[in-house]
Amino acid sequence: MRATQAGQSSTKHDMLDFPMATTATNRTISVSEYLLRREALANALADLRLEGLAPTPDVRLLLEQFTNGDLNEEQLIKAVLAR
Repeated sequence: MRATQAGQSSTKHDMLDFPMATTATNRTISVSEYLLRREALANALADLRLEGLAPTPDVRLLLEQFTNGDLNEEQLIKAVLAR
């Protein structure tokens, strides 16, 4: 959910419903979406570490861009596969 007007939300979860603008683009994702993406990324990186693997710095940058809302899932997959 997004805030309805500057600081006002239509739900009881006000703190999680404010849109978050990223610096690289005009695209916005909600804070709750950002938190979900960040948690999913942390879990995926933990799984990689358990396997003795780690993403390269360029993949880390792509994952950060995805977490911040600069890339959607399709763009992330295309960018990783294009490397």
